[in-house]
Amino acid sequence: MTIKVIPEECIAPKRPDDLDINNPWPPEYPQYPLPHRVWNSNASDSAFNIELAESTFGKGCVERVLDRQALFKGDVWLLCALKLTEESSRTVDKDGEYKYRFSWITNRVHISKLCVQPHPIHLEGISIRGWDLRRVDLSNAILRKSTITRSNLSHAILWSCDISKSSVSESLFIESSCFNVNFCHTNLSTSSFKRANLKHSRMNYTRLCGSDLDRAVLTNVSGLLFDYNSIDKILIEGNSKDPWSILRRTYTGPKYILNIILLIAFLLPFIGKAAYLTALSATQQSLIEISSSIEESTKEIEAISSVLQQSISHIQTSQEQTLAVAVLLGWTDGIFTTLLIAVVILYNLFRAYLTFKVSSLREAEDRSKVSPTINQYYGDFHPLSNVKWRLNSLFLYYFRLLLGTLFAIFSLKNVRIRRDPLEQIGLFRLHLAARVLFWIAIGSIIYNTLRWIATTTVWV
Repeated sequence: MTIKVIPEECIAPKRPDDLDINNPWPPEYPQYPLPHRVWNSNASDSAFNIELAESTFGKGCVERVLDRQALFKGDVWLLCALKLTEESSRTVDKDGEYKYRFSWITNRVHISKLCVQPHPIHLEGISIRGWDLRRVDLSNAILRKSTITRSNLSHAILWSCDISKSSVSESLFIESSCFNVNFCHTNLSTSSFKRANLKHSRMNYTRLCGSDLDRAVLTNVSGLLFDYNSIDKILIEGNSKDPWSILRRTYTGPKYILNIILLIAFLLPFIGKAAYLTALSATQQSLIEISSSIEESTKEIEAISSVLQQSISHIQTSQEQTLAVAVLLGWTDGIFTTLLIAVVILYNLFRAYLTFKVSSLREAEDRSKVSPTINQYYGDFHPLSNVKWRLNSLFLYYFRLLLGTLFAIFSLKNVRIRRDPLEQIGLFRLHLAARVLFWIAIGSIIYNTLRWIATTTVWV
């Protein structure tokens, strides 16, 4: 078993002023036997190691640190060590350029003398306000339900951290390594993630309003929702599953050309049938005129006139005059065909509307390098579009969406201010409806093509 040597040039924590002179400094990291709460990978529900922290750092220091940590439920010894090291680093290295700023606490947490495996860092419910934690290593830390405000975590290592259900606002994560971090249900508004590595992070219901994501790595990030973010030169996969990326690539570019081709393929049999019936009607009229002229001629060609009269009688009994628009809309082929054509028309109306709206949003994004807000592409009824709304259950969410949709359509206020009710419902929700209509349209194309091939006869 190899033990990593702690660098001698690391910054030691600041010694508390009221600490007993007999206490050694800097302290040694505690040796926790198995089992102990520190080895539990689950989130702690209460603070622990309070007595150990008081014997190491002094009771006055512990009280001072916990004074602003009303919701803290983690390792008190580690919290005091982190705070004292932060205070010492702030004094020794004001610019935050020293590589080993937090090596003293990092190596003691991750390299224990009792085992090789690093244990989780329990900092549940911690309140970090204005701390300077540049280059800190908090890998595998549990920071659930924490508050991080106006703090600096640039160049920090946060691999596999759990920062879910937290409030992280106006903080700096510049060039930080946030690989596989759990940000679910966390408020990250107005924070800076410039050049940060967020690969494989989870951001379900994570609020990113106004956050700076310039040159950030966002590959394989789940639950990502852009919300007025600076996104200049971000690294993201071409088939990203976030709603705004789906809208961008679906309603601009080559896919719209493909949609026009599919529409033509669907309407081609009906256009051909209308053209055929129009030509047949013209032929019928010509035969009637020829027959009339033949009846007035000599008796030698009465036989030819009789044959023509039989042909005209057959055409008149087998065909009837119908508007061409009725043929194009499928009224002559039954209600089922008419419904299929109506679905295709509705789908293309959705598609045209979405293309117009998404194109304008993308044009603004390309010029400003700032993504649209959630309200602009997801509507007013998403839980993150209103910070006062809390998602208590899926039933309440969809019930609120239904009522909001009805209000958006029938609201007199929208009529007065000329607000588009479809924008309130949301472009992405319209896309989901259009996607269902798309597959129905594909089935309609296949059905009509096969029926046309099976029922149409030609002269050869």
